[in-house]
Amino acid sequence: MLEALLTIFLFGLVIGAVFNFLPISKLTTDRSGRRLQAQALADNTLEQLRALPFAQLRPGLTSTQIDVAGFRYAVTSETFFVTGHDAGRLKGLRCQVKWNDHSVESQLENEIWVSCVTH
Repeated sequence: MLEALLTIFLFGLVIGAVFNFLPISKLTTDRSGRRLQAQALADNTLEQLRALPFAQLRPGLTSTQIDVAGFRYAVTSETFFVTGHDAGRLKGLRCQVKWNDHSVESQLENEIWVSCVTH
């Protein structure tokens, strides 16, 4: 009888532990998905800027709000001159994406430099 009670108790602990990890796993997966979406938005924004002719890349900021799957992302892109380099040959592009993840503000920032090569 004692062995049966011990077995049931241990089985209950294992089942409880498994069901306790499911919500945590889902939350982690959802947060990772939102971070991947933010990364994709930043990459796409930088690629669109990089596709422009070098002369059209003028210093300044642009901001936009993008809604994806019920979450709002604030995307800010910046074109800037790289300090210590010839502004006619090298410019920097930076993209910052911010979003709220269950009342926790998250952000990421990517930066690339674009050069103008003349022959």
